[in-house]
Amino acid sequence: MGYRYHPTTLEVFPEWNTDWIVVADMGGDPYIYHDGRVLYAMHGTGQWKPESLFPDLITMCAAFAVIGTVVTDAGLDLTDDQSYIRPKHYGRARDLLADTLGDDFLALRSLETAGWG
Repeated sequence: MGYRYHPTTLEVFPEWNTDWIVVADMGGDPYIYHDGRVLYAMHGTGQWKPESLFPDLITMCAAFAVIGTVVTDAGLDLTDDQSYIRPKHYGRARDLLADTLGDDFLALRSLETAGWG
């Protein structure tokens, strides 16, 4: 519901489709379930224009599971002293995602929307 209304005026955003369901978010950027697909939108752009990201919820969950596995396996070694994800962990996540999703571009886009790139 928080994406549907202006936070100050509480007016409904006219471009927000009432059939959209936010199933996850990253830093306030929603992953939106609609018509069997998962869309992704950046907040703060002035209007909601989500783009198709995952073909279905299962694919989204698989991508998040891969990223979670890499994070768990890396432990405290995940990031460097400036809190950047270490290249070896980024590369592992990218490779595992590409294998799991069967699509290099979707693997990179998944990492990007998760804040990894």
